[in-house]
Amino acid sequence: MSFSESKFAEAVELLNQLDIGGSKREKRRAKRATFRVSVGIKEDLSDASGDWEKCELRDLSPRGMQILVRYDLNQNASFAVQFPTDPDGNKPAPLICRVAYSVAQRDGQFLIGAEFTGRVTAASATAEADEERIRKSILG
Repeated sequence: MSFSESKFAEAVELLNQLDIGGSKREKRRAKRATFRVSVGIKEDLSDASGDWEKCELRDLSPRGMQILVRYDLNQNASFAVQFPTDPDGNKPAPLICRVAYSVAQRDGQFLIGAEFTGRVTAASATAEADEERIRKSILG
């Protein structure tokens, strides 16, 4: 299954139109839909040439997603997610996410809930690199 930027926008629109009768215990701010598609994640936004870690998208909403990864991500950590290339060969711009929670699974993997916070651009990658450079110069 291909998941292009236009399909993501379409999914968000459909999710917003759904009338899902949720329980009173449901605390999510946005409706979610289940997906099973491979996506790439990267913690170091300043390394444009680095490899993307493959993981499985579990569900998606206009505000965030749930993924299954092989290693733990700290709460509030930022990372980028890259959705697959569409059939025309277009690669959507990666999205920046913030880890909301991480739950260890029996098989040693981690279920990560993440909120979308922005889109990776050359400026955002440069800003991340500048923040890291400043952090290193201050701390040692």
